[in-house]
Amino acid sequence: MQQIELPGYLKNSRFLNNLSVHKILQYWAVICAGAVVVLSLTALLTNDVISSRHRVLEEYYIPAGNLLRNLDSQLAELEESLRVLTDGVSGDELDPGFATDEQKQQISAHLSQLLNLADEEAHFLILASSLEQGFHEYFSRQDRVRETLVNALGNAADKNIPVTADVPGLAERVDSLHETSSSLHGILERLSTIITDRTRSLVSTTYELSQFNLYIIVTISLLVIGVIIAGISLVIFRIDQPLGKVTAAMHDLSEGDMSRRIESPRTTNDEFTVLSEDFNRFARRTQALFDEVVDARDALEASEKRTRAILENALVGIVYVKQQRIFDVNEKFLDLFGYTREEITGLNIDSLYASKDDLDTVTSASTVLLNSGNTYQGEWQMKQKNGNEFWCAVSAKSLSAGNIDDGIIWLFEDITRRKNQENELMELANFDTLTRLPNRSLFMDRLQQGINRAGRDNKILGLLYIDLDRFKTINDSLGHNAGDELLRIVAGRISESVRGSDTVSRLGGDEFTVILPELLDISDAGKVAEKVINMLANPCNLYTHDISITPSIGVSIYPGDADNWESLLKNAESAMYHAKSTGRNNYSYYTQSMNARARQRLERESKLRRAVDDEQFRLYYQPQVDVHSMKITGYEALIRWQETEDSLVSPDQFVPLLEDTGLIIPVGEWILYRACHDIPELTRRNKDFKSVSINLSARQFIDDSIARRITAITSECGISPEHVVIEITESLMMTETQRSLAILTELNRSGFHLSLDDFGTGYSSLAYLRQFPIDVIKIDQSFVRGML
Repeated sequence: MQQIELPGYLKNSRFLNNLSVHKILQYWAVICAGAVVVLSLTALLTNDVISSRHRVLEEYYIPAGNLLRNLDSQLAELEESLRVLTDGVSGDELDPGFATDEQKQQISAHLSQLLNLADEEAHFLILASSLEQGFHEYFSRQDRVRETLVNALGNAADKNIPVTADVPGLAERVDSLHETSSSLHGILERLSTIITDRTRSLVSTTYELSQFNLYIIVTISLLVIGVIIAGISLVIFRIDQPLGKVTAAMHDLSEGDMSRRIESPRTTNDEFTVLSEDFNRFARRTQALFDEVVDARDALEASEKRTRAILENALVGIVYVKQQRIFDVNEKFLDLFGYTREEITGLNIDSLYASKDDLDTVTSASTVLLNSGNTYQGEWQMKQKNGNEFWCAVSAKSLSAGNIDDGIIWLFEDITRRKNQENELMELANFDTLTRLPNRSLFMDRLQQGINRAGRDNKILGLLYIDLDRFKTINDSLGHNAGDELLRIVAGRISESVRGSDTVSRLGGDEFTVILPELLDISDAGKVAEKVINMLANPCNLYTHDISITPSIGVSIYPGDADNWESLLKNAESAMYHAKSTGRNNYSYYTQSMNARARQRLERESKLRRAVDDEQFRLYYQPQVDVHSMKITGYEALIRWQETEDSLVSPDQFVPLLEDTGLIIPVGEWILYRACHDIPELTRRNKDFKSVSINLSARQFIDDSIARRITAITSECGISPEHVVIEITESLMMTETQRSLAILTELNRSGFHLSLDDFGTGYSSLAYLRQFPIDVIKIDQSFVRGML
């Protein structure tokens, strides 16, 4: 506020300095009101005087002047008409130059009005009366002139002589009439002069009064303006300095200077003195409160620092939630969810949950517990800022029991690792790691549940036992990676062949089962088996090779075939073996006779394992004859099983079982050792001896080190590789062509001869064989059996 500089006598006036602003404004208002009243009265009085003078002019002088001008005009007309008397009048001219009765009446009316206007002024009344008498005398003399003319016209009528001014006595009477007219003109002129003077005087006085009124109004207005300016200046003077002190003190107080006070004079008792005292009391109270707040703040900060340190170092995420909005969190919470503190503050808590259903469930369950003062606990999937989901152990406690609107403290602990471990354990315990199908443990549990449900609802349950035909050969030929991939493909195709309510599981190796609950008829199980066979009929592409795989499926039915899961599984397995023995790639329902064959297979497998341990196998050498010389030039080593002293088992009865059980590997290595060990004796006995042919199984051939192992065996036995012919089947050679070529090439370079058995049963050709270092081809007997 800009301060207006006051005169010294105003500034130094004790009276003014002691006045309060309220008193100053009261005096100021009274002075201004008085000035306005004086101005109004002066204007009213002046206007009344001017109005009265205007009324005199309008009602008296102006009408009198108009009457005098009319009388003067009529008198001039009468005088103009008298000039005809000098020219003479004839008898046929009537009343030349005389006033008519109408003119007399108008002049009489004007004189009466003039006398009425002259009542207010004696001098003007006298002149008006003289004017009236003059007009009466003028009309009287005019009548005598008329009378003289009428007499003269009567005497001259017969003589037809015109009357002229020479009529005796006429000229004197006319002159007398002119004198009267002149006298009237004089009176009219005097009256006109009086009216003109009076009018000019009134106009001049009115103008002076108007000017005076204007001067008075301007003077009083300037006085009022001066009073207003003086009052404003005085108020500003009385307000600005104290207000400046108060403003400065408030500014210092707001800036934190709690010791700020206002000094006020004791002699003055105005509003600002009271305000200064109130401010000083307020400042002292504020300082006391500020000191208390500072002490409380220091204590609170120390407590908050300790609490924050505890919360920030907590191993779980902590969040304060009110009305579903996040208000505060600790650092661990930010680390868990990937938000910054600015992003998370005010965020709705539903953004943390992986799904709205989870949020609704948590809200419903926690509201009841928290309102009753209890703690809520649970495990839920949460969602990070980037959308990643993870598991949390969630717990919550309301700040006020029974009123969750006051806020809730939520704790979040990342248990993803524990959950993953639990899931991994669950997967390992219940699911096959290769195919992700239920394993034997989960299969047995679900089969038992299915049997219980079928027994309770009086339903039929079917069980398929699926075994892949010659899977071991494929697995041994192409390698375990290809075998695993084939199992995954088979698992997928079997799963596509059944209903969603059915359970496909892998028992182990190449064995699968399918639980078929709630069958309408026993034949439905056969339909599913046919569907599985058809799904597996399409070749599987493995490492650029199209591999065909066929299943053998056994079917058992609850409750017809068994009333418990063990027997049901055993019977399905027996049916599977029956399907395999009857040509493979088919299915078979369980019958009682299958148990005997299943027991026989188990016994044969058990005896075969003992035969390996007890070395019950024997090598027999089949001669190879040169058709030209008819001499024995070589032998083929053939294995036989000496089950008892009198019993010799043919290879076709136990070799497939050796392949299925994997015992062919130790037995095959024994054959290599035994044949290489016998070669020196065969050489000694037959001087034409050249070599011994030894068959390699598919399982032996998949070993990348097989060539080095054979070389090591021949070295150990002290024989030359040229005496050994390694014999493989056509299908084995054509599997994994590049790998087979590498092994055969290595054997050939080591000096071994190579023989290809069963030629013509696969898909090779003579042109294709040029790629391989084959020395001997053995055509399958199916090509030569009917030649003769």
